[in-house]
Amino acid sequence: MESPVAEPHLNPTYSTPMTTLPPVTLRPPRRAVAAGSRARREQLIHAALAFCGIVSILTTAGIVAVLLFETVEFFREVSLWRFLTDLEWTPLFADKKFGVIVLASATFLTSVIALVVAIPVGLMSAIYLSEVAPRGVRRVVKPLLDDQLVEFIG
Repeated sequence: MESPVAEPHLNPTYSTPMTTLPPVTLRPPRRAVAAGSRARREQLIHAALAFCGIVSILTTAGIVAVLLFETVEFFREVSLWRFLTDLEWTPLFADKKFGVIVLASATFLTSVIALVVAIPVGLMSAIYLSEVAPRGVRRVVKPLLDDQLVEFIG
């Protein structure tokens, strides 16, 4: 009398001998996709992507046009020389002044202050972690810094 269990055999997809056959999954037969329907879908996707590209180009062109229009209107009221050399920025006051030097100098000052703080702190932290810190500290800090670098890079 034969045993209900099949003899062990080697299945080409498995490297170990199997005592039973792998389960069979019943799937309905795949219908062949008509070549015309696939081409139609690809044309539809191509048209949708082209539409998105055109919308983004038109949006960018609109932004540039508005900026140019507003710039021309602004410089009809304020001369370029006054804009570049005036030392006050008071656009909301009754006597409006639009000196950009104040904004540029404030931006430069805050950038210099940030660099004066960040460069020594960052450099000393890097030197400490690479040369002085015990191995346990490096093991804890390195994954944190790696995660922040990945988030910073994007």
